[in-house]
Amino acid sequence: MRLPVLAVLSVLSVGSVGAQEASLFEQYEDARATFLGDLGFEDYAAGMPGKLTEGLEGTWFAIGSIAPEVEDEAFFADACSRFPVVASVTSPWSFALEARTGKFTSTTDYTARGGNLFGSHTDPAAELERFGVDPQAQPDLVARILERLNGDATVTRPSEDILVIQAGEQMPVIYARCAAAV
Repeated sequence: MRLPVLAVLSVLSVGSVGAQEASLFEQYEDARATFLGDLGFEDYAAGMPGKLTEGLEGTWFAIGSIAPEVEDEAFFADACSRFPVVASVTSPWSFALEARTGKFTSTTDYTARGGNLFGSHTDPAAELERFGVDPQAQPDLVARILERLNGDATVTRPSEDILVIQAGEQMPVIYARCAAAV
């Protein structure tokens, strides 16, 4: 009984020794690339919003909400057709995300405050309608939706096809770009 356990432990320890871990400097460079891109510290506040909105237009879906466990193009295509989020760049410092749920649409406007910090605004009535919330019958739910609806949002683009938005104290929403229609 001892021999198999020792064999497993030795294989695990060899695997971890053989794996190369990124140095502290390499980890810093990765973080800097994600959060600053090629901008210097002086250019960050004014230049980052344009970097984040560059190439943003198109259809996305909230991949983090469906939490896939494997690459599945058909599943992603279905999510794109059922829950599309259309991004439009309205200026070098602002963009809008239009979420479509059935016949209802809700748009959130994001306006740069500096760096990757944006102010967000969504019309409360459109959002309540999109989720089918009756303000008279569900006042507690309305209050929860309203307290999380508008305010500051941190926007990050770790890659061309991934958009991450964290509003206030909420969990970040991870969006993926929908594949181009064939």
